[in-house]
Amino acid sequence: MSHALTVKKKLIKKLSSMRDELLEECSVGELSRAINEPTFINSLEGRKLAVSFSSKMSMEAVWKVVICIVGNPQVDR
Repeated sequence: MSHALTVKKKLIKKLSSMRDELLEECSVGELSRAINEPTFINSLEGRKLAVSFSSKMSMEAVWKVVICIVGNPQVDR
């Protein structure tokens, strides 16, 4: 595992402890961009955050992200 990947996973873990603050302060676009990152969706904490972010996003926005994830070969399902 590369150093950059390890750092990203640590950051996602830290962000998971700030879930409520992120939902309050981030825009829908920012949340969408975050969960579109392969590293984000590949981690358990990232997936949990993605689920919690969906409460702020419209169903259409969530569906677009799901389509991107399904079509992305870098995402470990």
